[in-house]
Amino acid sequence: MKLNKIKKGDIVGRKSYGKDIIFIVERIIQNKNDKIAILKGLVERIEADSDVDDLEIIEKRKINRSLENLNEKVELRLDRYSKAQNKNDIKNSLFGNNRKNQERTITGKILHLDGDRKYSQKSYMYYRKFGLNAIVKNIPEHRQPYEVYRLLKIYNPDILIITGHDGMIKRGKEFNNIYNYRNSKYFIQTVKEARRYDKEVNKNLVIFAGACQSYFEALISAGANFASSPARILIDFLDPLIVAEKVATTSEYKYINIEDIVKETSLETIKQLKSLGVKNTVMLTGDRKEIAEKIAKELNLDSVYSELLPEDKVRHVEELLKTSGVLAFVGDGVNDAPVLARADIGIAMGAMGSDAAIEAADIVLMDDNPKNIGKAIKIGRKTMGIAKQNIIFALAVKVLVLILAAVGIASMWAAVFADVGVCVVAILNAMRAGKLK
Repeated sequence: MKLNKIKKGDIVGRKSYGKDIIFIVERIIQNKNDKIAILKGLVERIEADSDVDDLEIIEKRKINRSLENLNEKVELRLDRYSKAQNKNDIKNSLFGNNRKNQERTITGKILHLDGDRKYSQKSYMYYRKFGLNAIVKNIPEHRQPYEVYRLLKIYNPDILIITGHDGMIKRGKEFNNIYNYRNSKYFIQTVKEARRYDKEVNKNLVIFAGACQSYFEALISAGANFASSPARILIDFLDPLIVAEKVATTSEYKYINIEDIVKETSLETIKQLKSLGVKNTVMLTGDRKEIAEKIAKELNLDSVYSELLPEDKVRHVEELLKTSGVLAFVGDGVNDAPVLARADIGIAMGAMGSDAAIEAADIVLMDDNPKNIGKAIKIGRKTMGIAKQNIIFALAVKVLVLILAAVGIASMWAAVFADVGVCVVAILNAMRAGKLK
């Protein structure tokens, strides 16, 4: 019998889930008949448990790629932040000393409570990169309700981040049952304590609360301004920081729009796809119905399905496969991986997409530009056309040479051309595939 050598601190994936999420083994519990590992996401803020026998060590290459993707997200965000700051500086210099017209950015103080020590350290480092005034405290999820009031009195922040790890208990199906969540009850209690403090000092505190698969509705009801996640989707460690950065640096003359922003190229992409003969454009999303419908209307989509769990997306794709010809699916998240694998053609975003999505996809867009979907279709169609041309040409030449040989006309050089020459011509013709007008 082979012994399972999984131990605390190992970086693993669950075999039964296709190793879609990378976890760190937090601790191992010995039961009567088996060993249960308590897991926390390496990048995603999720907590789970698993039989030790279902775990497999993740290769170093995949771990490094996951961390590299996170660093790329951070650098992209820093670049956007830097450009935004430069834009404001230019605008302010143009307005001069006219205070009425000048945009004044108020940087709010942030208090961040995080249940994970390593995430706490990372968060503090990135807050400093963002140039934000942040105090980060590593406090376990179950201790946060008892510590938050005291810390609020000490630091008197403008923004409160309450996070750590969370997740649905295995086989828990009732989303409105607090007992089906691992740490949501602690986040909810912490929010309530923060609002008790807020009421006493009349601070109007901005609160972000929750982690992966947290009880979104209850967090909002408790008094959180932002929460994760409405569709029980996975968020990475950077998400709360981005919200905090946006809130902390927004001009006093502006408001924050928390709806998904439609990329400028998205509408053009949909028009391009329809001009290429795509008959039906469908959006499958975990976002709220009203947001999804608004975006679908802006993009002129044929249909939209909202507030979906990962299994719901797979179910809808199965139904679409029955009624459509060739089905292509575009996604970038961990939860999109099963759908990307099930579709006829899976297309993933390479720059900001998750490792699971990239590995499950047939096509990867390295610059995340949706306009390249249409380009990929054009290249694919041109490639198929060239392949058909080469097949017809090769068969025609070979049949012709065979006929000539049968009547005694074909020479040795004709046979050479029918073999090697046809191959060279086919290769030269294939080189046209990547050249689009």
